[in-house]
Amino acid sequence: MFKQNHLRGNFLNGKPTPLILRQRIIYKYVQGVPISKISNDLQISERGVRNIVSSYEETESIAPKEHYGREHYKASDEVLQYIEYMKIKKPSMYGREIKNKL
Repeated sequence: MFKQNHLRGNFLNGKPTPLILRQRIIYKYVQGVPISKISNDLQISERGVRNIVSSYEETESIAPKEHYGREHYKASDEVLQYIEYMKIKKPSMYGREIKNKL
């Protein structure tokens, strides 16, 4: 669901700024337009504009940075059975203790 910032610009929380807006930001920045003016014109927060500009200066690319998340652990049936067994054997055992025993 789209949200609105204080400049009445729409954004999706947790998603990178669209490529077309990034291109406009960098185009204006290269022309010498101040960050505050770019922010107001494109209805993006100054912090967002600053982050895009600094990323462009570091990498010379307008593409958003890749976010590598941790791979999620999926427990097998044997592991789940062992956890249930340990919880029945000693109900006061912490999850951390079971994890260490695994």
